[in-house]
Amino acid sequence: MSSGKIRILIVSPVPPAVGGISVSSSRLKDRLVLDGYEVDTYNMQKASIPVGYTVWQFFNMLFLPVYILFSKKFDIIHINISSYWRRIYLKLVYKCFKGAKIVVTHHSDVASYINKPFSRHILDVGDKIICVRAGNRALFPEKMQPKIHEIPAFIMPPARDMDDANLPPDILSFLKDAEKNGTPILAFNGLLVFSDNYYDLYGFMDFSKMLVKFKDQGIKVAAIMIVNDLYLDKEKQDFIKKVDDVVKDLDNVRFLRNRHFPFIPILKKSKVIYVRPTKTDGDSLCVREAIALNVPVVTTNAAPRPEEAICYDIRGGIEALCKTVKNVIDNDKYICDGADSKDYYEDIVSVYNSLLDRT
Repeated sequence: MSSGKIRILIVSPVPPAVGGISVSSSRLKDRLVLDGYEVDTYNMQKASIPVGYTVWQFFNMLFLPVYILFSKKFDIIHINISSYWRRIYLKLVYKCFKGAKIVVTHHSDVASYINKPFSRHILDVGDKIICVRAGNRALFPEKMQPKIHEIPAFIMPPARDMDDANLPPDILSFLKDAEKNGTPILAFNGLLVFSDNYYDLYGFMDFSKMLVKFKDQGIKVAAIMIVNDLYLDKEKQDFIKKVDDVVKDLDNVRFLRNRHFPFIPILKKSKVIYVRPTKTDGDSLCVREAIALNVPVVTTNAAPRPEEAICYDIRGGIEALCKTVKNVIDNDKYICDGADSKDYYEDIVSVYNSLLDRT
């Protein structure tokens, strides 16, 4: 692909911040650079700061127009956002980004706020809008449809992230022992999120209680459970203690926090099932990542999922989770049949090109 001297600014959380937005934005930048684009990033979030975290984010967003004003001219500014207040702020300042085409990617479910007062006006920002969640495009007014795209956030990871060398030695040894013994590996990662509507949003406690049930039923599994948070406040630390109490008598479980490494090498092991018992969700990068590697995914029906995912009714709780995972184990079905390994990098570049009159 010939790209000339196109300059792109990606506004997004960037590693070591955790979560799908930072991962997908980092991969997008890597691929763009390989294709000859000149790419800068503006870190919209710094999740490693434990003190004044919210204040830091606020002032960092306020500084964005100043950064753009005093930088070299950008052809495209691609802003990746999820929170509602950032969308309001973006509506107020985006006209400062004169001279650049604006692409805005909404990583959370637009349906949760599109009917709030003035929301449709607030969301009408940018030359192109990308929604990562299936079905969100249809929620926008007819007049906005020409500039709305639905593109999942998944971009295949670079080869360097897939190497076993990324894993801590003790975790690599744990996984190799499971493979040697033919033991199914249940892999789970997530953030500790507590809100009024969704306590333990990612389902750490459900996953843990499932492991206890499997032990009681004589079902042998190896499990790895990873907390992605970089900073653990008191509420999160207290919750971790509760999870520790649930799994403390289980020998074949590794419950990790404050240890950060690519998740991909775990998914490449044999007899792996990726489990995601979330109470709500966006377009999960980890779900698409597992499917792209032909790993079976067991998850809730709390959000639209790729057709290859094995979904259970969230209303069924832990019993439904156990039954669905056990069914995969009983049927020895550790290959995700018909997995679509496509990534969506070219789709995003096509959006850029449409703004720059490039083919």
